[in-house]
Amino acid sequence: MKIFGAHLRELRSERDLSQGDLEKIIHKGRGTISLYEKGERQADYESLVKLADYFDVSVDYLLGRTKRRRPWEEPPKHVLVDDLSASDAAKVEENAALLREKREKEK
Repeated sequence: MKIFGAHLRELRSERDLSQGDLEKIIHKGRGTISLYEKGERQADYESLVKLADYFDVSVDYLLGRTKRRRPWEEPPKHVLVDDLSASDAAKVEENAALLREKREKEK
C-alpha cells in the first residue's frame, strides 16, 4: 500500500492540508493519515470513498491501479508522428517538453 500513501501525501500537499486537517475531513482519529501515508495502515472502504470524493480522483488512482486521476475524463490527445521524419519527430518531442516545463512553472 505504499502507492496509496504516496498518492495521498501528494494530493494532500497539493491542497496544502496538514494530516490533522485531512483527518477532520474524513472523520478519522489522530495519526491515521500518517499511518496511511507510511503504508502502515490500510484505509477502509468508507475512507477510500471519502478521500476519492474529496480529492476528485478515482479509488483506483488512490490504490495505484491506474495513473489517471480521473478516468471518467477524456484521455489526453496524442500526436501521431509516424509519418514525420526523425528530425521532425524530435522537434515535436522538444516542443512538448518545453510546454510541459512551462506548465510546471505556472503551477
